[in-house]
Amino acid sequence: MDYDFINEVVNQMDNIQEEHFVIRPEMAVVRTGNMIFHQVKAKNPPFIINDYRMGYLHKGWMRAEFNLMERKVEEGMITVLLPGTIVDPIEISDDLEVRGMMLFDSFPMPFSADKMPAAFSGQRRDFSIMATPDEREMCRMLFDTLWLAVHQQPADPDMINALVKTIMCHFDGIYMRGQGLQQGGTTTANNLFGRFFRLVNLFGKKEHRLAFYADKLCVTPRYLGTVVHEESGTTAKEWIDRATIAEAKVMLRHDNTPVSLIADELNFANVSFFCKYFKRLTGLTPQQFRNGKG
Repeated sequence: MDYDFINEVVNQMDNIQEEHFVIRPEMAVVRTGNMIFHQVKAKNPPFIINDYRMGYLHKGWMRAEFNLMERKVEEGMITVLLPGTIVDPIEISDDLEVRGMMLFDSFPMPFSADKMPAAFSGQRRDFSIMATPDEREMCRMLFDTLWLAVHQQPADPDMINALVKTIMCHFDGIYMRGQGLQQGGTTTANNLFGRFFRLVNLFGKKEHRLAFYADKLCVTPRYLGTVVHEESGTTAKEWIDRATIAEAKVMLRHDNTPVSLIADELNFANVSFFCKYFKRLTGLTPQQFRNGKG
Protein backbone atom coordinates (compact mmCIF):
# COMPACT_ATOMS: atom_id res chain seq x y z
CA MET A 1 0.00 0.00 0.00
CA ASP A 2 2.38 2.67 -1.30
CA TYR A 3 2.07 6.12 -2.95
CA ASP A 4 0.69 4.71 -6.21
CA PHE A 5 -1.98 2.69 -4.38
CA ILE A 6 -3.09 5.60 -2.20
CA ASN A 7 -3.03 8.04 -5.11
CA GLU A 8 -5.27 5.74 -7.13
CA VAL A 9 -7.76 5.45 -4.27
CA VAL A 10 -7.85 9.23 -3.74
CA ASN A 11 -8.32 9.99 -7.43
CA GLN A 12 -11.36 7.72 -7.56
CA MET A 13 -13.17 9.85 -4.96
CA ASP A 14 -14.93 13.12 -5.73
CA ASN A 15 -13.52 16.15 -3.87
CA ILE A 16 -11.65 14.00 -1.35
CA GLN A 17 -8.27 15.53 -2.18
CA GLU A 18 -9.28 19.14 -1.63
CA GLU A 19 -11.45 18.65 1.42
CA HIS A 20 -9.90 15.82 3.35
CA PHE A 21 -6.63 14.62 1.89
CA VAL A 22 -3.46 16.06 0.41
CA ILE A 23 -1.12 13.71 -1.41
CA ARG A 24 2.30 14.38 -2.90
CA PRO A 25 4.93 11.91 -4.16
CA GLU A 26 6.82 12.35 -0.88
CA MET A 27 3.97 12.51 1.67
CA ALA A 28 0.24 12.61 2.34
CA VAL A 29 -1.67 14.45 5.05
CA VAL A 30 -5.04 13.14 6.25
CA ARG A 31 -7.84 15.17 7.74
CA THR A 32 -10.82 13.04 6.97
CA GLY A 33 -13.84 11.02 7.93
CA ASN A 34 -14.42 7.41 7.05
CA MET A 35 -14.80 7.73 3.25
CA ILE A 36 -11.25 6.95 2.26
CA PHE A 37 -10.96 4.14 4.78
CA HIS A 38 -14.06 2.44 3.37
CA GLN A 39 -12.58 2.82 -0.10
CA VAL A 40 -9.30 1.23 1.01
CA LYS A 41 -11.17 -1.58 2.80
CA ALA A 42 -12.86 -2.47 -0.50
CA LYS A 43 -9.48 -2.96 -2.25
CA ASN A 44 -8.92 -6.63 -1.35
CA PRO A 45 -7.11 -6.64 2.01
CA PRO A 46 -4.80 -7.57 3.66
CA PHE A 47 -2.23 -4.91 2.73
CA ILE A 48 1.41 -4.37 3.55
CA ILE A 49 2.49 -0.87 4.56
CA ASN A 50 5.62 0.28 2.72
CA ASP A 51 6.09 3.61 4.46
CA TYR A 52 5.74 5.43 7.80
CA ARG A 53 2.18 6.25 8.91
CA MET A 54 1.08 7.96 12.07
CA GLY A 55 -1.95 9.78 13.35
CA TYR A 56 -4.58 10.04 16.03
CA LEU A 57 -8.30 9.33 16.10
CA HIS A 58 -10.06 12.64 16.58
CA LYS A 59 -13.45 10.93 16.56
CA GLY A 60 -15.00 7.47 16.16
CA TRP A 61 -13.28 4.08 16.09
CA MET A 62 -12.03 1.31 13.83
CA ARG A 63 -11.25 -2.38 14.21
CA ALA A 64 -8.43 -3.96 12.23
CA GLU A 65 -5.81 -6.66 12.39
CA PHE A 66 -2.34 -5.17 12.66
CA ASN A 67 0.52 -7.65 12.26
CA LEU A 68 -1.72 -10.60 13.20
CA MET A 69 -3.23 -8.95 16.30
CA GLU A 70 -6.81 -7.67 16.12
CA ARG A 71 -7.53 -4.51 18.06
CA LYS A 72 -9.94 -1.61 18.27
CA VAL A 73 -8.49 1.89 17.87
CA GLU A 74 -10.71 4.44 19.60
CA GLU A 75 -11.14 8.19 19.90
CA GLY A 76 -8.11 9.77 21.57
CA MET A 77 -5.63 7.06 20.59
CA ILE A 78 -2.46 7.61 18.56
CA THR A 79 -1.35 4.92 16.11
CA VAL A 80 1.99 4.34 14.38
CA LEU A 81 2.52 1.88 11.51
CA LEU A 82 6.06 1.24 10.31
CA PRO A 83 7.22 -0.26 6.99
CA GLY A 84 6.48 -3.98 6.85
CA THR A 85 3.22 -3.74 8.83
CA ILE A 86 0.43 -5.98 7.55
CA VAL A 87 -3.03 -4.44 7.94
CA ASP A 88 -6.41 -6.09 7.48
CA PRO A 89 -9.30 -3.61 8.09
CA ILE A 90 -12.39 -5.15 9.69
CA GLU A 91 -14.92 -2.47 10.72
CA ILE A 92 -15.06 1.34 10.65
CA SER A 93 -17.47 3.61 12.52
CA ASP A 94 -19.61 6.03 10.50
CA ASP A 95 -18.23 9.02 12.42
CA LEU A 96 -14.53 8.12 12.03
CA GLU A 97 -12.30 11.19 11.82
CA VAL A 98 -8.50 10.96 11.62
CA ARG A 99 -5.63 13.43 11.69
CA GLY A 100 -2.46 11.88 10.34
CA MET A 101 0.29 11.64 7.76
CA MET A 102 2.06 9.16 5.49
CA LEU A 103 5.76 9.54 4.70
CA PHE A 104 6.63 7.82 1.42
CA ASP A 105 10.06 6.60 0.30
CA SER A 106 11.07 9.93 -1.22
CA PHE A 107 10.35 11.96 1.95
CA PRO A 108 13.59 13.37 3.46
CA MET A 109 13.31 11.85 6.93
CA PRO A 110 14.28 14.31 9.69
CA PHE A 111 16.29 11.61 11.52
CA SER A 112 19.14 9.43 10.30
CA ALA A 113 18.61 5.67 10.57
CA ASP A 114 20.79 5.41 13.69
CA LYS A 115 19.10 8.38 15.40
CA MET A 116 15.47 7.37 15.00
CA PRO A 117 13.33 7.92 18.11
CA ALA A 118 12.46 4.65 19.88
CA ALA A 119 8.88 4.69 18.59
CA PHE A 120 10.15 4.56 14.99
CA SER A 121 13.26 2.41 15.43
CA GLY A 122 11.56 -0.84 14.43
CA GLN A 123 11.47 -2.38 17.90
CA ARG A 124 7.74 -2.61 17.23
CA ARG A 125 6.17 -2.47 13.78
CA ASP A 126 2.97 -0.93 15.09
CA PHE A 127 1.36 0.37 18.25
CA SER A 128 -1.69 2.25 19.47
CA ILE A 129 -1.74 4.17 22.76
CA MET A 130 -4.45 6.24 24.44
CA ALA A 131 -3.19 9.82 24.68
CA THR A 132 -3.87 12.07 27.65
CA PRO A 133 -6.08 15.15 27.08
CA ASP A 134 -3.01 17.41 26.88
CA GLU A 135 -1.28 15.04 24.46
CA ARG A 136 -4.41 14.94 22.26
CA GLU A 137 -4.60 18.72 22.17
CA MET A 138 -0.95 18.88 21.12
CA CYS A 139 -1.66 16.31 18.38
CA ARG A 140 -4.58 18.39 17.13
CA MET A 141 -2.56 21.60 17.02
CA LEU A 142 0.44 19.98 15.31
CA PHE A 143 -1.60 18.26 12.60
CA ASP A 144 -3.71 21.40 12.03
CA THR A 145 -0.48 23.36 11.56
CA LEU A 146 0.90 20.72 9.19
CA TRP A 147 -2.35 20.86 7.21
CA LEU A 148 -1.95 24.62 6.79
CA ALA A 149 1.74 24.25 5.90
CA VAL A 150 1.15 21.81 3.03
CA HIS A 151 -1.50 24.18 1.61
CA GLN A 152 0.85 27.17 1.44
CA GLN A 153 1.66 28.42 -2.05
CA PRO A 154 4.45 27.63 -2.44
CA ALA A 155 4.84 25.11 0.37
CA ASP A 156 7.97 25.51 2.47
CA PRO A 157 9.75 22.10 2.62
CA ASP A 158 11.91 23.14 5.58
CA MET A 159 8.84 24.09 7.61
CA ILE A 160 7.08 20.85 6.69
CA ASN A 161 10.12 18.79 7.62
CA ALA A 162 10.41 20.59 10.96
CA LEU A 163 6.72 19.92 11.71
CA VAL A 164 7.09 16.26 10.81
CA LYS A 165 10.08 16.01 13.14
CA THR A 166 8.12 17.67 15.94
CA ILE A 167 5.16 15.31 15.47
CA MET A 168 7.45 12.28 15.53
CA CYS A 169 9.10 13.54 18.73
CA HIS A 170 5.69 14.09 20.31
CA PHE A 171 4.55 10.59 19.35
CA ASP A 172 7.81 9.18 20.72
CA GLY A 173 7.13 10.88 24.05
CA ILE A 174 3.67 9.29 24.20
CA TYR A 175 5.16 5.93 23.24
CA MET A 176 7.83 6.10 25.96
CA ARG A 177 5.21 7.05 28.55
CA GLY A 178 3.10 4.08 27.45
CA GLN A 179 6.09 1.75 27.63
CA GLY A 180 6.79 2.83 31.18
CA LEU A 181 3.22 2.12 32.25
CA GLN A 182 3.20 -1.21 30.43
CA GLN A 183 6.46 -2.43 31.92
CA GLY A 184 5.23 -1.64 35.42
CA GLY A 185 2.53 -4.30 35.15
CA THR A 186 4.25 -6.88 32.91
CA THR A 187 4.87 -10.42 34.16
CA THR A 188 7.83 -12.54 33.07
CA ALA A 189 5.52 -14.77 31.02
CA ASN A 190 3.82 -11.81 29.37
CA ASN A 191 7.19 -10.31 28.54
CA LEU A 192 8.31 -13.57 26.92
CA PHE A 193 5.13 -13.73 24.85
CA GLY A 194 5.65 -10.13 23.72
CA ARG A 195 9.21 -10.89 22.65
CA PHE A 196 8.05 -14.04 20.83
CA PHE A 197 5.31 -12.10 19.06
CA ARG A 198 7.75 -9.43 17.87
CA LEU A 199 10.09 -12.12 16.55
CA VAL A 200 7.23 -13.78 14.67
CA ASN A 201 6.42 -10.47 13.00
CA LEU A 202 10.06 -10.04 12.03
CA PHE A 203 10.90 -13.60 10.91
CA GLY A 204 7.56 -15.37 10.31
CA LYS A 205 7.88 -14.89 6.58
CA LYS A 206 10.76 -17.37 6.38
CA GLU A 207 11.09 -19.12 9.74
CA HIS A 208 8.31 -21.63 10.39
CA ARG A 209 9.81 -23.73 13.19
CA LEU A 210 9.11 -23.13 16.88
CA ALA A 211 12.69 -24.20 17.66
CA PHE A 212 14.02 -21.14 15.81
CA TYR A 213 12.12 -18.75 18.11
CA ALA A 214 12.92 -20.72 21.25
CA ASP A 215 16.61 -20.55 20.38
CA LYS A 216 16.39 -16.78 19.85
CA LEU A 217 14.72 -16.41 23.25
CA CYS A 218 17.07 -18.84 25.03
CA VAL A 219 14.29 -21.15 26.23
CA THR A 220 13.19 -24.64 25.26
CA PRO A 221 10.49 -25.06 22.57
CA ARG A 222 8.29 -26.85 25.10
CA TYR A 223 8.49 -24.02 27.63
CA LEU A 224 7.93 -21.36 24.96
CA GLY A 225 4.91 -23.24 23.59
CA THR A 226 3.39 -23.52 27.08
CA VAL A 227 3.88 -19.82 27.90
CA VAL A 228 2.53 -18.60 24.54
CA HIS A 229 -0.59 -20.75 24.84
CA GLU A 230 -1.23 -19.69 28.44
CA GLU A 231 -0.76 -16.00 27.67
CA SER A 232 -2.69 -15.80 24.39
CA GLY A 233 -5.00 -18.82 24.23
CA THR A 234 -3.38 -19.66 20.88
CA THR A 235 -0.55 -22.08 20.25
CA ALA A 236 2.86 -20.78 19.21
CA LYS A 237 2.64 -22.76 15.95
CA GLU A 238 -0.68 -21.08 15.13
CA TRP A 239 0.94 -17.64 15.56
CA ILE A 240 3.78 -18.65 13.26
CA ASP A 241 1.32 -20.02 10.70
CA ARG A 242 -0.72 -16.80 10.85
CA ALA A 243 2.38 -14.75 10.06
CA THR A 244 3.27 -16.96 7.10
CA ILE A 245 -0.27 -16.97 5.71
CA ALA A 246 -0.61 -13.19 6.12
CA GLU A 247 2.56 -12.64 4.07
CA ALA A 248 1.33 -15.11 1.45
CA LYS A 249 -2.06 -13.40 1.17
CA VAL A 250 -0.48 -10.00 0.59
CA MET A 251 1.76 -11.35 -2.17
CA LEU A 252 -1.07 -13.27 -3.82
CA ARG A 253 -3.50 -10.36 -3.77
CA HIS A 254 -1.29 -7.41 -4.62
CA ASP A 255 1.35 -8.52 -7.10
CA ASN A 256 1.66 -10.98 -9.97
CA THR A 257 4.53 -13.05 -8.60
CA PRO A 258 4.13 -16.71 -9.70
CA VAL A 259 3.01 -19.04 -6.92
CA SER A 260 6.24 -21.01 -7.31
CA LEU A 261 8.29 -17.90 -6.53
CA ILE A 262 6.06 -17.03 -3.57
CA ALA A 263 6.68 -20.53 -2.20
CA ASP A 264 10.41 -19.94 -2.56
CA GLU A 265 10.21 -16.47 -0.96
CA LEU A 266 8.38 -17.98 2.02
CA ASN A 267 11.07 -20.65 2.39
CA PHE A 268 8.99 -23.70 1.45
CA ALA A 269 10.77 -26.72 0.04
CA ASN A 270 8.61 -26.73 -3.10
CA VAL A 271 5.43 -25.23 -4.53
CA SER A 272 3.39 -28.37 -3.91
CA PHE A 273 4.10 -28.26 -0.20
CA PHE A 274 3.23 -24.55 -0.06
CA CYS A 275 -0.09 -25.09 -1.89
CA LYS A 276 -1.10 -27.90 0.47
CA TYR A 277 -0.10 -25.79 3.49
CA PHE A 278 -2.05 -22.76 2.24
CA LYS A 279 -5.19 -24.79 1.48
CA ARG A 280 -5.06 -26.59 4.82
CA LEU A 281 -5.03 -23.27 6.69
CA THR A 282 -7.36 -21.18 4.50
CA GLY A 283 -9.60 -23.71 2.74
CA LEU A 284 -8.52 -22.31 -0.64
CA THR A 285 -5.69 -22.94 -3.05
CA PRO A 286 -3.32 -20.00 -3.59
CA GLN A 287 -4.78 -19.45 -7.06
CA GLN A 288 -8.35 -19.45 -5.76
CA PHE A 289 -7.39 -16.82 -3.18
CA ARG A 290 -5.61 -14.75 -5.84
CA ASN A 291 -8.78 -14.86 -7.96
CA GLY A 292 -10.75 -13.25 -5.13
CA LYS A 293 -12.60 -16.24 -3.73
CA GLY A 294 -11.43 -15.65 -0.17
